[in-house]
Amino acid sequence: MEEMQSRALQFAIAAGLKPQMAYTVRQTALYSGVPRSTLYAEHKAGRLKFKTYGKRNALISVSEFDRWMNEN
Repeated sequence: MEEMQSRALQFAIAAGLKPQMAYTVRQTALYSGVPRSTLYAEHKAGRLKFKTYGKRNALISVSEFDRWMNEN
């Protein structure tokens, strides 16, 4: 089996989430320990990109969160 390279995905699985390509802001906060308010502030500042669907649904891709963690 191939070794998992994504730290974000490793954290998500360790937190009991099933493997996915992207997680909600709430799920990302849960598995990473980064408060939702910080994730939204980083997004507003342009440092963390995520897709918003409707008014309440936002998804952060695992690869984007890995990139953000590596830069911070």
